[in-house]
Amino acid sequence: MGKPDDGLSDMLAPIESNVFLANYWETKPLSISRKSPGYYHRFITLTDAINFITATEMREPELRLVRDGTPLPTQTYTWKSPLEDIFVNIDRVFSEFHTGATVILDALQRKWKPLALLCRSLELFFHQGVQANTYLTPKNSQGFAAHYDTHDVFVLQIAGSKHWRIYRPPIELPLSSQPFPPSECSPKKQFGEPIYELDLEDGDCLYIPRGWVHEASAGGNVSAHVTIGINAFTWAYAFSQALDLVSKQDIRFRKCFPVCFENTGQAIESVGVQFRELAAILANNTDVEVLVDQIFDRFVLTRMPILYGHITDLEDLARINLETPLTKRQGLISRLSSEDQFVSISFHGKRVSFPKHIEPVLRFIAGENGEITPGSLPGNLDGEGRLVLMRRLVKEGYLTVKC
Repeated sequence: MGKPDDGLSDMLAPIESNVFLANYWETKPLSISRKSPGYYHRFITLTDAINFITATEMREPELRLVRDGTPLPTQTYTWKSPLEDIFVNIDRVFSEFHTGATVILDALQRKWKPLALLCRSLELFFHQGVQANTYLTPKNSQGFAAHYDTHDVFVLQIAGSKHWRIYRPPIELPLSSQPFPPSECSPKKQFGEPIYELDLEDGDCLYIPRGWVHEASAGGNVSAHVTIGINAFTWAYAFSQALDLVSKQDIRFRKCFPVCFENTGQAIESVGVQFRELAAILANNTDVEVLVDQIFDRFVLTRMPILYGHITDLEDLARINLETPLTKRQGLISRLSSEDQFVSISFHGKRVSFPKHIEPVLRFIAGENGEITPGSLPGNLDGEGRLVLMRRLVKEGYLTVKC
């Protein structure tokens, strides 16, 4: 689907991706005011969001309500079916919205194609998980109180305006295990005066690194924005995976912590010696290539399939011939790996294996970003072999017939 940074460059224009990474990523907020209403409407509009709420039979917790910093109890806007399923009561949602409650549509990348493709483009760039929530706030109202997130956030304003106040982080780059304490809701008392204060208008963008405290209130009209969240793989996570790898190979890591240990000088000294010895072993014995391979493999295999038009592809399998134009599926994240007797492609939560001798052909396909026909494949596969391979890749959802 083009260069991996297409989604980020487009979202942050005119700021280049490399400038963003060098000067803002995980460091400080960035606001982009472009005086271009509708800039993000290709992803979703206020009308789209309202129609989605109206026409979709949503279950808890796909939709949430929050007013003046307090989440509304779900029983105030849901109903339970005879089968015990909990559904959103749309009439109650709009009634609460009319009295100042912000409507939050969670994880819309799972249900709305333009946001699914935007998030997948960002996943291709960051190699991190990405999600999209949409917020609808009544005029002159505020949803959440001041708080920080444990993921990085891009705010895309799609309707109305919001006034943002951003405060210094009490914890720099907090882990997911360090969430904002709900009891701490007084920003002026705990976080001082805002470091940044600004208005986001339709078409503007705001980046907030994880840990930076922020709050926002709508202006004189209904406000709508999309929050794009980047769930980072941290060094802490990498070290935990390295420890898991080494522990499976070295019995010293699997031994019990000292029996009857206590907080005395002698015990602490003994534990410290062993700890430093094991830390050195971890550093020296970690196969970094295997570690990176494992982390990336887990990332690839946990990406949800994006299979728009796949039923049509399945119906057309038998009609694919040597001249049929094919292309890799939009939003595809994959990994090709070679083993002793097989070569496999990981994508859509699965691994598809092939005979080892067609590895060069698969690497050619994996490296192509444009149109491919079965007849254009390199190597010694005969016509029937080319069709079998390409039809298999279409059937599995790796390739699609180009319209």
